[in-house]
Amino acid sequence: MSTEVLSVSLTSNSSSDSITIEKCEEFPESSENKKLEIKTREKKNKKKRPRSEQFSKLTHKQERLYVEMMFEGWTEKQKIGTLSSLIEQVQSPWGKYELLTRLENILKVDPVEFLPPELSLNIFEHLDRKDLARAAQVSTQWRSLAYDKTLLLQKIKEGSFYCLSCYAFLGREDDILNRKFRLDYSLAYNVKTLCNVNLGQPELVNYSTGQYEIARASCRKCSSALGVKYLKCFSDDTKKRHGTFLVKKKTLFFPGEPAHLLSLSCKGCNGTVAKEQDIIDWNYVLRGGEAYLISKMINVYLGSPNPVNYTTGNYTVAETFCTSCKENLGVKYIEAPSGKNAFKIGTYLIEKPKLRVVTKPIRTNGEESDEKKKQRTLFSSFISFFRKKE
Repeated sequence: MSTEVLSVSLTSNSSSDSITIEKCEEFPESSENKKLEIKTREKKNKKKRPRSEQFSKLTHKQERLYVEMMFEGWTEKQKIGTLSSLIEQVQSPWGKYELLTRLENILKVDPVEFLPPELSLNIFEHLDRKDLARAAQVSTQWRSLAYDKTLLLQKIKEGSFYCLSCYAFLGREDDILNRKFRLDYSLAYNVKTLCNVNLGQPELVNYSTGQYEIARASCRKCSSALGVKYLKCFSDDTKKRHGTFLVKKKTLFFPGEPAHLLSLSCKGCNGTVAKEQDIIDWNYVLRGGEAYLISKMINVYLGSPNPVNYTTGNYTVAETFCTSCKENLGVKYIEAPSGKNAFKIGTYLIEKPKLRVVTKPIRTNGEESDEKKKQRTLFSSFISFFRKKE
């Protein structure tokens, strides 16, 4: 192949301008340029081999390494998408089972290794003492967390109960035999042993379950009444209670329970009518709905007594009304048949839908509310102001 080169010359005269085109000699093309042209043509005409032919020359290990190198360069979304598509291609049940077992072993993660110790201790605080002992057998890290000093002290305190007025230690929670007893129309616990208590003189009493010889139990530190101790049980059915204590729930404090007091208020006017400590039983029915059996009530007045016939017998009851909104809350037992239902005399049967549960923080005798403190400071400043004027 040869090329012709044209030379263009411009001449300018005074009279007229002229352009002359001269034809130069041809020169042969170099061999290097020919080789480059041939190579480029070959590359264009050459068909690309498919990947199947490229991978056919590689071994299984080489293919796996190649795929792993590609997988490492992908993003997390790409990795999850490809893995899900590959897992869906496994159709045999044996293959799925084998895949699940391998995934379980791979994805098993100890949270204690990744979480900070403060968070793991916060998780361990929600476990019972038995669960903590089991968790300590998992590994050395779990054992160090389960045997933490602050956590153990907290669990020891949670397993105990104290006097509500002075926080004196009274006994262990494991020593509570039964939580469904009543004493003076309030909930009580039957406890095996008590500490830091003083006993009064023995006396004979008649309860609904029989005759007993008891001694009044009071706190040794603050002298507050706690309950009674069974010295003698005369009937055969109650011989198991010999030597045990019957303690009112409202006199005890459990660190594991929330430190608040529940009170019942009227839904119509939000006025307080009773306390949670005075509830004897929750499983009563009145006028086709759920009802509470309560020993004491406040801010209520009674109507005229009327005889009624309930499923448990014939009673004489009086309607109970709220003093502020005059809402009919329930009835009060004035007379009841002798026998098992004799303990209901003087108690109230109040409808549950007409009450609202309100929580209030528990304050001991030594504590003082913020409102009382403000009132006391205002009163003292008022007196000091008048003294200065005099």
